[in-house]
Amino acid sequence: MSLVGCKFAADTSAINRYFDKLKDGKALESAVKQVAFGVYGGVKEATPVDTGRARSGWSVMRNSPTSYSIGNNVHYVPYLEFGTARSQAHAGFIRGTLAAWRPKALRIVKAAMK
Repeated sequence: MSLVGCKFAADTSAINRYFDKLKDGKALESAVKQVAFGVYGGVKEATPVDTGRARSGWSVMRNSPTSYSIGNNVHYVPYLEFGTARSQAHAGFIRGTLAAWRPKALRIVKAAMK
């Protein structure tokens, strides 16, 4: 069985300007962790549930102190996210979560700068 992966990228130029101003590395690490786990929880909660397999398939991995990966190895998650010819009911739940977290992430980083 092969695993299907989805990779989502976001324009982080605005948040990177704030990161560049941070003097305290621990504050940055804490802010990034808070955002990563917030997005993880949001995506997990927004995942449509039939059997619960897709929702339980989410994981978060720390790549470095300021980098986290969030993923799901359930093969049909891309179909839930992007829909199919027959079903568009849940399309966009990941993108919606990311969009909702963008302003929250900026607030968290700004607070860490103080």
